[in-house]
Amino acid sequence: MATTFVPLDRLRDSPFQGRRHYPDIEALAEDILRTGLRHKPTGRIANTDRRGIVNPDTYTNARGLSDLHGWMVQSDLVVQLAHGHRRMRAVARAWEIALDPSRAGFSGPDAYPGLAGWPDRTMPVELEPMSDDRMVQVGVSENRQRENPSAVEDAEAMDLQKRKLRYTHERLAEIWGYKTPSTIANKLRLLKLPADVRELNVERDEHGTSLLPERTARALVRMYDLDAELMPYADAARFDLHQLAGAEVRGMLEDGATHDQIAARVDEYVREVERAAKLAKAVREPEMFADEPYAEPAGADAERAPAYPESGEAYTKPDASGSEPADRDAIAAEAERIRRAYVSADTWRGVDGQQPNNVEVGVLEKTVSALRRAEREVAALLTSALRLEQGDELRARVEQLAQRVERE
Repeated sequence: MATTFVPLDRLRDSPFQGRRHYPDIEALAEDILRTGLRHKPTGRIANTDRRGIVNPDTYTNARGLSDLHGWMVQSDLVVQLAHGHRRMRAVARAWEIALDPSRAGFSGPDAYPGLAGWPDRTMPVELEPMSDDRMVQVGVSENRQRENPSAVEDAEAMDLQKRKLRYTHERLAEIWGYKTPSTIANKLRLLKLPADVRELNVERDEHGTSLLPERTARALVRMYDLDAELMPYADAARFDLHQLAGAEVRGMLEDGATHDQIAARVDEYVREVERAAKLAKAVREPEMFADEPYAEPAGADAERAPAYPESGEAYTKPDASGSEPADRDAIAAEAERIRRAYVSADTWRGVDGQQPNNVEVGVLEKTVSALRRAEREVAALLTSALRLEQGDELRARVEQLAQRVERE
């Protein structure tokens, strides 16, 4: 395959790779100045909309041009590298060094044997007419052999290929050399991590090792990839348990936290969220109040009252300041008020559970509205209770009710 010296300003990264971290650029640049490029990158010519050109004649013409840069600029063409993205950055740095007149003993590019025969500000590239699929295959193969990208960067590349090329997990497993598609699914789950946590896997220490090992990153995923029914309670755990930010994970790693210690923190958090969800579910279930059946009102309002969802008690909105109940008694009183409103909200069904014939749409709308409001209030109330050290008695009561609901 013929080598072409491509101007640096016409070189681009592959649109199908997700790498962002390129270590030891300075050391590689110095090596290039001494010995040149041992392994030349491979790339393809791409047109205005960055689609690869596969016509062989275009490549033949490019190799014979004396002014390749002028032709590419005029035609609005670039070269997309299938691999060699780190080498491209190192070559650019090598040219900066070679052409810097402020450096001591400056004598130009001729002083660097690695650049001998290279036109100014160019890099040798093996041009090949490649389809998108071929670009991916060549890039994955070469980068995994030479560049050692992080697990998150691999996952980001897989996600790009999945979205842009509509690859299935089976196809990705074939290209990336994994035995089963489930491995691809596990890799992609790393993208559920917040950006600042993912970055810890990309970042390397002085030994070139990821600050956040892939195994520990996978353990952390459970903290952020909650089931849909658990997601509303992500912030309802105890105040000392929460989803870790990147700075907190970094601090734990710097303090010497092991994989098992971080995984245990994740497990504790998930258990607490599941606990909050379970309590909220118990409060939402009407059966938990079956031991206190609704009592028909007496007097002049006997006929009218069942047609309305409210208990008749004035509804008081929470304090505008958003303050939470201050103690156990306040929480219990608030829970009782909501409970009574919730029970009476369903009384439009009438005596013995028979729906009256004259139920209006407005009544149903009020019922739904009351139930939704009660659900929101209870969820907020549970969050308050869970965060209070004095909430043990209420938690125990609600848990007993939840257990009874499960048995029934």
